[in-house]
Amino acid sequence: MDPDDEGGFCDEWPDQWTTVGKPRAELQPHDLCRAALQGDIRLAGWALERHNPDAEAKKGWTALHLAAAGGHQDIARALLKQQAQVDQAMPVSALSLACLTGKRDVVELLISALAQLDGPDGNGGAPLLHAAYKNRLPICQLLLDSDASAQVSFGPAGASRLAPVRRLRGEGGEGSPRWQEVLCESGFTRLEELQYCEGITALHLAAWHGNASLCLALLDAHARPNAQDSVGRTAISLAAQRGHLQSTMLLLEHRAQPQTADATGSTAVGWAAKMGQKPVVELLLEKMSIDFVPWLGAPTMLHLAAYHGRQGVVAMLLAQHANTDVSLQPGGIRPLMVAAFQGSAEICQLLISSHAHVNQKDEEGATAWQYAALAGHDQVCELLVTFGAVELD
Repeated sequence: MDPDDEGGFCDEWPDQWTTVGKPRAELQPHDLCRAALQGDIRLAGWALERHNPDAEAKKGWTALHLAAAGGHQDIARALLKQQAQVDQAMPVSALSLACLTGKRDVVELLISALAQLDGPDGNGGAPLLHAAYKNRLPICQLLLDSDASAQVSFGPAGASRLAPVRRLRGEGGEGSPRWQEVLCESGFTRLEELQYCEGITALHLAAWHGNASLCLALLDAHARPNAQDSVGRTAISLAAQRGHLQSTMLLLEHRAQPQTADATGSTAVGWAAKMGQKPVVELLLEKMSIDFVPWLGAPTMLHLAAYHGRQGVVAMLLAQHANTDVSLQPGGIRPLMVAAFQGSAEICQLLISSHAHVNQKDEEGATAWQYAALAGHDQVCELLVTFGAVELD
């Protein structure tokens, strides 16, 4: 008889033996954890007759953690009935695991058992953050309805898992001009970069996902629209970067500030320009000047869009009379120089058509033609010459 075959199991398998092939009297704490992991309620019941419900497996995991992660509500209930600790939070709580894995029934059970709603877990997280990370709107709503704080953020315990973003307002990198350091920092934000980063809130995560319904639920629960993480990122900068128009609009309605710069010097509108999110750029321009810069001498949206080859954004900015003569400091770099260096003939032509000066010089006396020549873009050099550029050695 296969002990894993449920048909006739209770009749033909001796009561004093278990599915692991050992007498019930010899069950060990790890057998309880095994039962919780596999969802074996009979084995769990037998193990609970002899062992503490908080027996640990490895690295602080208990049977309740394993039952929560697997969605085994019956085992979780049996453990709680035996007074299992509901808030063992190393490395994460059982409630956080249930939120991560989307086990709503277990989430409800643990909330009813008065599990801590706001952490902190051993890794600096909290249930709402883990649910938002996985974009689980129903579980987030359940937590908020149970009075979880919408303002909770990842704490310092997990911050070391993310390398800090390089700050670009100071010196440029070795062998690289400062203007290029500032412009080239794009680094599309991956979701895994946000998990455990100090200061990241559920609103940041909802904005990254573009889940406007979750953003609204969090804002209605008093989430802070302008909260910044340890490297200065805001919810609106993440929504703008990823082109989530509805979430960006919602955040603006709740007084999110698109002018706030992160540690790289990028703002929400700067991120949108870099990533070519034209509808978001158009929306944000209703709230700010087209030539806005976060600090004196910083790149404009036109610089950023030109460098990253976002032709549609460049055309839209020029149609709204963006200044083609504004310079990036230090260096005196104009948008045409940036486009020439990047080899974008189409963007160069758009800029020249909007009265960019082809022979304008930077602070070292270099023109757009020299930038193109330095980068080996012969086609751009030829284009610039047709518009009156002077060829220089």
